[in-house]
Amino acid sequence: MSDKTTGKRIVRAAAVQIAPDFERSGGTLDKVCEAIEQAAREGVQLIVFPETFVPYYPYFSFVRPPVASGADHMKLYEEAVVVPGPVTQAVAEQARLHRMVVVLGVNERDHGSLYNTQLIFDVDGQIVLKRRKITPTFHERMIWGQGDAAGLTVARTAVARVGALAPGPKTRAMLDLHDPEPDFVKLAQGMGVAASRASTTEDFAARFAAAMNSKGPHLIEAVLQP
Repeated sequence: MSDKTTGKRIVRAAAVQIAPDFERSGGTLDKVCEAIEQAAREGVQLIVFPETFVPYYPYFSFVRPPVASGADHMKLYEEAVVVPGPVTQAVAEQARLHRMVVVLGVNERDHGSLYNTQLIFDVDGQIVLKRRKITPTFHERMIWGQGDAAGLTVARTAVARVGALAPGPKTRAMLDLHDPEPDFVKLAQGMGVAASRASTTEDFAARFAAAMNSKGPHLIEAVLQP
């Protein structure tokens, strides 16, 4: 789709603002598929879900000490997403069916560790980027392992060149602080869309969006809804 007055290509994008299903295993995945279907009916080409949306963000780590979080941690581990696996297959089918780029935050389980991971599915259902948050912050370090630099790149999708950003590191990037997770390096790779997910305030989200858009790419941020 393009703007007839400017000739610029227009991409219709959606940031999903819904709560996960804490009660039913697999319930959050159902919500993801339903959201994609609804967005498709509205002509959406790129959809972004919140941080570790599947199965849910580990809110328990905010309110309980690690010594009392064992059962919650194991429940999260058991419901976490294996990549590739049944969850990614279901999302890939939706992406392919609706010809939509999907950016999904998951708790990824890889052997004995969990990771804060963002997945980008292209319109053919292929996973074109798996990005693990390199440095979990504060209480998150009790839940997720450290990622690596393999995801510090931009994915070429049928819709645009899409990159994925993490909450804490993007804050430091906006403040121009040195950080081991250089999200803004992606600007040099011609990123057209930055898909972000966070639990930030509206004021900070607005300021960050302004900073991002002034530097080049368009920001699409999906905020956690507990």
